[in-house]
Amino acid sequence: MTDQANSIRTFARARDVHAALSLVIGAELKPTGFRRIRSGICAFARPRADGAGFVTVGVQVSQWGSSWSGNSFTLNACGAAKRPDDSPHTYRLLSWLTSEDCAEGLAVERLIRGRFPLPPPEHEVWALAEQPVGEVFRQSLAKLRTVNEAMWHPKRGIWLPYFDVADVREWAEFLRPRIRGLLEQSEARTPPRADS
Repeated sequence: MTDQANSIRTFARARDVHAALSLVIGAELKPTGFRRIRSGICAFARPRADGAGFVTVGVQVSQWGSSWSGNSFTLNACGAAKRPDDSPHTYRLLSWLTSEDCAEGLAVERLIRGRFPLPPPEHEVWALAEQPVGEVFRQSLAKLRTVNEAMWHPKRGIWLPYFDVADVREWAEFLRPRIRGLLEQSEARTPPRADS
């Protein structure tokens, strides 16, 4: 375990994730006409070039994270929403990453996972893991620093793990040079809605 992993790190709550990503993603998307949909969440929309609806993108934070296991997030998008706050038929935007993007993302995940902190010895999760029904906790603890390499391929629903805001910022920098191109694909691959 590295000194950094041993140091006290503060788990990033969903609101912290949305705030950190909004700063980077918003700055990248604003020049292309995207506007924030509402405060408090990282979600943006802009009119389609053909005027037939909106292109939307938003962050989804997993509901399964915790202050001892970390968490993950992904980006959902819609290329033909009827309104800016309407995202029917969303899909995982990161499934359109290229093989090269996936290789870079895998390298980032290895760094982030490598510094995930273990819960302190007095944390209740260790006692729960010792219970006869504690298998799920034992498995989770064993996988804290394990990278899911099989996920890092094009056309997969990729989730980006994090523990603290520094991890989220690192993912934001990974996304920065890619987000515009991914959203252009979103618009190009999605036909306008008939009811727009």
